[in-house]
Amino acid sequence: MNGLRVHHYGSAPDNLVRSIETLRLLEYCAGEITLDPVQRVRVAFASRPQEVMIEVTRLMRYQQRIWN
Repeated sequence: MNGLRVHHYGSAPDNLVRSIETLRLLEYCAGEITLDPVQRVRVAFASRPQEVMIEVTRLMRYQQRIWN
């Protein structure tokens, strides 16, 4: 598998905010939680130097539809 690199790992926790807070305690630089209406998720990315990025994702509830 020469030449292949992992871009990021994904995680789908029950509590997105608590997971981001935990990553920050582990000295990850975590971005803001943003909404992706196409995939219907709330998502944030966290990173540390020289490590693979972590994507933390939570599926939006059915009632949280976004109408364009």
